[in-house]
Formats: sequence, C-alpha cells, structure tokens
Amino acid sequence: MNLNIAEAAHVQGTERWPGQERRTQPRESVDIAVRMKIINPIMSTGPASSARVRDRSAGGLKLLTSRPAMVGALVQVLMPGKIVMGEVRHCSATGAEFHLGVRIVESF
Repeated sequence: MNLNIAEAAHVQGTERWPGQERRTQPRESVDIAVRMKIINPIMSTGPASSARVRDRSAGGLKLLTSRPAMVGALVQVLMPGKIVMGEVRHCSATGAEFHLGVRIVESF
C-alpha cells in the first residue's frame, strides 16, 4: 500500500507532519471562529466566509475552512480584536473542508 504523507498521517489517526519539525516558533492549539476573505482577484468572489483558527504562532495560522485557496494567495482574516493579512503557504483537503497554512504578513 503506497500512501502519500497526508494519507499516511490520516491512516495513523494523526494530522502531525511525520517529517522533521521546521517551525521556529511554538504553536498554540486554539479554536477561534473567524471570517476569512481571499484577496486574490482570481478567487475573490463573494463576501468573507466562516473559518476557524485551529492553531497559531507569532508567524502563522492554521485555518479550517469550507473554501480552498491557491498557494500564494493573500487572505484577510478577521479575528476578534484584530485583522490579520497573510499568505497561503499550503492548502489540503480534509473531507469536505480545507486546512490552510497561512504565513502572517501583517497584523493590526
């Protein structure tokens, strides 16, 4: 049975990356309801959609959303008390939803 890394992690019952950890900042597991808007002209149709922040660090967010996003797309994340602008670094399907890895570009 040949599985890619995402499939192998799913079969093992974990979402952790099986390779060497490359993050330089610690992640905090959270569950925060947010609104997300894709700012890429190709995919920027309609209003902001609901999403959830599943973990965060000083430099990034992991979002769970019903909409996919292209790697490199700019996104605006409306969080309680702040707005975060970020760049999508990866997008992977998880059932009917998508996990987005977002590098924070600016926060205000």
